[in-house]
Amino acid sequence: MPGQPLFCRAGQDFPSSCGKGKRKRGIAMYKVKVFDKEHEKDLEAAVNDFLARLKDGQLIDVKYSVAAMESEGEQIYCFSAMVIYRT
Repeated sequence: MPGQPLFCRAGQDFPSSCGKGKRKRGIAMYKVKVFDKEHEKDLEAAVNDFLARLKDGQLIDVKYSVAAMESEGEQIYCFSAMVIYRT
């Protein structure tokens, strides 16, 4: 579900610094924010705006993806990013 936090029990590999986030009964809490844009500059701006609001130490990782397809003779691109961060 969108906006639902990820949970990681201390000692697990995801992420390797699992035990350093806020804890709820011994479990660190993480969230993801997904961005999807038709133009890479729009994606860059959206991700940078979001990252600027995070505090030091909250960012865990950013995953990036590009998909290309053809529709009615036109090349269509989809630029996506997922930001994983601590709450």
